[in-house]
Amino acid sequence: MQNIFPKKLVVGDEIRVGAPSQSLKIFTEDQNSISIKSLNTLGLIVSFAKNVYDIDYLNCGSFTHRLQDLHEALR
Repeated sequence: MQNIFPKKLVVGDEIRVGAPSQSLKIFTEDQNSISIKSLNTLGLIVSFAKNVYDIDYLNCGSFTHRLQDLHEALR
């Protein structure tokens, strides 16, 4: 089987942040800001899925919302 490698990220590419396993609410705003600034410094555009801050008793959003976010990111 042959390995497949994606194209390398370049300045101006968009990175979509999703939260398929845990809500981003577990991080502080400062932690999120530092991460965004670091990616912006590399010339990358950062966007967030609609439901990344949803949280329930399992510290994540509903399955439906997480799946919706994944589908949206792949469009």
